[in-house]
Parts: sequence; C-alpha cells; structure tokens
Amino acid sequence: MADAVVIPGARFGPDNVWGGDVARRLSPHVLEVEGADHGMYVPGPLTESIAVLSRVVVAVEEFLDAIGWPS
Repeated sequence: MADAVVIPGARFGPDNVWGGDVARRLSPHVLEVEGADHGMYVPGPLTESIAVLSRVVVAVEEFLDAIGWPS
C-alpha cells in the first residue's frame, strides 16, 4: 500500500466491517479509537470527543513527519 494513515472509530455496528489486523498489515500508521463512531464521537462528555480529535491531529502530524511532508 502507498503511504497512508488509517484512523477509524472502532464502535462497530451490526456488520463489524472494520478489520484492524488487516489495516495494521497494510500500514504502520493506524490509530484505532475504541468507542468512537465514524465521526470520532464517543459517548459521554463532549470533552472526551474533543480529546479524540486531538489524538487524530497528532496521528496525522506523526504520519506527515514520517513520510517527509514539507513543513
């Protein structure tokens, strides 16, 4: 696979289509967020979802650094 960052919410619906093991075989840049839906919303206080979005920004920044994206 070409360089890619994969950031899914891991709160599954009835179809359970997410395959974290497959994603990690395809890219080392995987951030699975347990309890988050596809919009990175987690149940509970809104600050919890904001914290998840912060983790997403850090993961993307680390990915861009790893592939040598111009700063």
